[in-house]
Amino acid sequence: MIVAEEATQDVATHEVVGGAVVLRTKAGSSAYIYKGGVFNADLFTEASVEHAISVGLVAEIARSAEVVEIEGPDESWTHERIDAFAEEWGIEIPSDGKKDEKLAAIAAEIEKRTAEAEAGALS
Repeated sequence: MIVAEEATQDVATHEVVGGAVVLRTKAGSSAYIYKGGVFNADLFTEASVEHAISVGLVAEIARSAEVVEIEGPDESWTHERIDAFAEEWGIEIPSDGKKDEKLAAIAAEIEKRTAEAEAGALS
């Protein structure tokens, strides 16, 4: 018997909502996970996860994107302030780029993240 290790919320995709579930791992063994346990479905066969969902033992963890409104950089910002903003938000910008190149990279990343958040909220 293998008892699945607790998954973190960052990687957990599903939660056991029934008393317990037995899932087949991709390695071919079985894992027992009890009510309230969370797991990453990528570690298990698709058929076993789908079956557990169909009989009401497992549910997908709902993800919601947090909407954060921020003041974005503009032409009035210094290079240092733009660089600090990009670093704080984990946005890659050209380190030796011109101000307009940095602003364009930030704007593109913000658009991408907004579209991803909106798509996630709709699914």
